[in-house]
Amino acid sequence: MAFPDYDSEASGIANDIKNLHSDHLGSVVVLGRNRRLLEGMERALERQGIPAVISQRKDEFTSTPFVWLHSILRLANDRQDSDYLEAVCGTFAQLTDVEVDPEDVMTQARASNRDYLQHWIKLACQKPLNALAEEAVKQTSRYLGEGRDYRVFSTFALKWFSKLTQARDTGDKDPGAEEFSGYKGERSVWEQLMREITASLGDEMTLEAFLQELEMHSKESTPRPKTVVLMTIHGAKGKEFDHVYLIGLVDDELPSFQSKKKGDNSPEMEEERRNCFVAITRSIKTLTLSYAESYRGWSKGPSRFLFEMGLI
Repeated sequence: MAFPDYDSEASGIANDIKNLHSDHLGSVVVLGRNRRLLEGMERALERQGIPAVISQRKDEFTSTPFVWLHSILRLANDRQDSDYLEAVCGTFAQLTDVEVDPEDVMTQARASNRDYLQHWIKLACQKPLNALAEEAVKQTSRYLGEGRDYRVFSTFALKWFSKLTQARDTGDKDPGAEEFSGYKGERSVWEQLMREITASLGDEMTLEAFLQELEMHSKESTPRPKTVVLMTIHGAKGKEFDHVYLIGLVDDELPSFQSKKKGDNSPEMEEERRNCFVAITRSIKTLTLSYAESYRGWSKGPSRFLFEMGLI
């Protein structure tokens, strides 16, 4: 699909999505080389009354419960890592009001043959603990301090988080407080990733293998139903969608201006060809390619990849 300018392109694609896919918007993705293209597309969809969201890769969990869970699993795997220890201490204090100083943990660990996790458990047990905090420390000791049974511990942690939220609902703490911001969405992400990674690597995978695989996955929440997803080509790697729109197929965008300067047979241009291949192979049922004759007032020619594919 060709358009005179980018605004027309965005409006035309939005109209096409409305006319062809209004009853299954959740199966539609719009891919663009950069966020600037996606933001214009998002505005065009909103003008049509079509829910849309720009997907962003999220490398870390951000809600306090899942920062604690992820960090304590990391510490169980790498037991002398001070960054993981500090994250465990800080988030556990936010969740339970039980404060363990990471400096005390490290000082005691240096004076003994025991690791940071074991000393965190030891010092936490010396604090005044309510029933919920005591349960967490005991289960951490049982499943991670003495072993690495992360799957059972994860199951416990999810149940424990539910108890924490219930206690806040009936207590004097705000159940929607900052430490639980984003918790529900990240719980769904955690559960989904646990299923996917277990299905991929099997029930016998080690904690180290699980954490390595988890590191490779985005932690973003699943978009709401009936919402068009907008994402960069890079962010779409490894994913598939029923209906794909690839916008902005012009020289200087795909391929980039920098790769053009390096030459048509340069490694940089080959990387751009791979990016284009990634984009067009994301579709399961339909693929729609589009470009405009001008972007931000600058004239652009169709992408050379359209010629190479024999589409122009």
